[in-house]
Amino acid sequence: MSPQCEKANMSALITTKQGNRVVNRATNRIYGFVGRDEALDAEKIYTGRDFPRLGLLGSPLGNYEYRVKNHSPAEHNRAVAAFRPWFEREMSKGRQGKASEVYQEVDRIADKLLQGQKVILTCFCAQGLPCHTRDVVQGAIIDRALEKQREQQFESERTGATKSSSKNSAALVDAVSEPTQPTIEEGIAALTRSSIGKCLALPINIYTRSPDWLGASLTNPTTIAEYWAAKGQSGIRDRFPVFFKGQFWKDAEEAYQHFKEDVPAGPERSKLMTDILKAKLEQYPELVKAIDKRGGRRWLETCEHKVNGGFWEGKGLKSPFIKCLAAAYERVSDRLNEKAASRTMTVAFSGSRSKYFTNPIWKRRAKRSLDEMVKTTFETAERLGYDRVCYISGCALGVDFWGAISALKARKQQRQGQLPSKPKIEVLAAIPCIGQEGTWKQADQRRYFKLLNLVDDLHLVSRDHYKNPGQLFERNSWMVERLSGRDDILAVVQVGESSGTQDTIEKARSQGKAVLRYSPETNKYSYEDGGDVQVKKLERFNSVPERKRSINQRSQIEL
Repeated sequence: MSPQCEKANMSALITTKQGNRVVNRATNRIYGFVGRDEALDAEKIYTGRDFPRLGLLGSPLGNYEYRVKNHSPAEHNRAVAAFRPWFEREMSKGRQGKASEVYQEVDRIADKLLQGQKVILTCFCAQGLPCHTRDVVQGAIIDRALEKQREQQFESERTGATKSSSKNSAALVDAVSEPTQPTIEEGIAALTRSSIGKCLALPINIYTRSPDWLGASLTNPTTIAEYWAAKGQSGIRDRFPVFFKGQFWKDAEEAYQHFKEDVPAGPERSKLMTDILKAKLEQYPELVKAIDKRGGRRWLETCEHKVNGGFWEGKGLKSPFIKCLAAAYERVSDRLNEKAASRTMTVAFSGSRSKYFTNPIWKRRAKRSLDEMVKTTFETAERLGYDRVCYISGCALGVDFWGAISALKARKQQRQGQLPSKPKIEVLAAIPCIGQEGTWKQADQRRYFKLLNLVDDLHLVSRDHYKNPGQLFERNSWMVERLSGRDDILAVVQVGESSGTQDTIEKARSQGKAVLRYSPETNKYSYEDGGDVQVKKLERFNSVPERKRSINQRSQIEL
């Protein structure tokens, strides 16, 4: 049976019902969310949070992050976007053998599908609106059922192969006076190959003309792969410029060729290659996820890198390139898995460019306010029990730049032990495109690239060079979309109503995000609550004397 048919069969056994009635007022009997649906001959499984007033016990699949204030499409979209990463973190923990009630519940329901039982997932979501159960959980249960089905089939085939191997061995012993040892070893080797083949994707040749998109994307000279793709001879789908040691390079190969002459051949040059590949994988985590799906490091070790017989070529770990790639992948994958298992609060900076701060007092006030915003959001994340707090900067001159510096100062304090070690402070640079700094003064360009060297993560919203201001608005949209958690916040410092900043604010408002805004002209804060972040009364901000030194000012970052 084809995978599509198998999935269709599983999908026919499971459905989601939203907004069922809850209580029969005449008898006070609870119905609709639990019990059995006689008409469909299916078991109802509740997937929401605790409702003691209604006598409903919470499901492990219900989560506090999925809490809507109203039944608008925007609010439901926000809630589902917040639920998804939490759910995926829990599933990832379960796959790694760690305790996860979410994974256990998905596994339990998947078993029912494998037994041919019909299941109805029930929740309070209003009908016709985005729903955590229908849009996230239902598909995960089907995928888990199919995964378990494949595991069972593999185990059955493995057991059958083992029995067959034993029978063949016995027949050989009966046929001759001495067993033919090579035949038995070949049988075991064939069984081992069968086992590996079931667990890993097929190996590929990683080179520029690979028809496999991942094989072409993992190679160093991706610009050459783009050339072959234009002729229909490569599977690469996108560009992969790399930021390494303070500069953007058109691909990893250009970076390696630039630095290799200063590094002696041998281990030092292999380390350079690993560092460049690590930077590439960090900047394009979709490559790491694709490797994960194919079998991770074990899969990479089955691949080869063969072009024209050069030093870096070979099969598996005999290829120095694949050895470096596997090492880089392992380091980046470990960090991504650690982040995925963490609860993260996100703060995005937005504000006017430096040219709008025509009054020197406004500039001083803006920097002070950003220090205070970082301090308060860090304290909020600590109080709410987050593992990490991520500050996103769009890296434009002005508020974006100053906000990143404020966050970096706080991170430096944390590393020096002046702030609690949890939540861990991280800074993410959201770069609209390559070359946004092209028209800046040289001093500003130097500070820009130094800033990019200091941040924890870097994301290129567009991999093209600067073309038009529309790329800056795309960057703003990307930043707002990252504010998917119930406690995430947009921190704004705005002079007048500059278009880019106002566009970001409107996008955040339309999606129900929390917005903390400061006006240097009036020296006042305003707060629009899109979640449950408790910013202590605005008087706390508005009463701060202008000459008061912020806690972050004790730790300077020189740019």
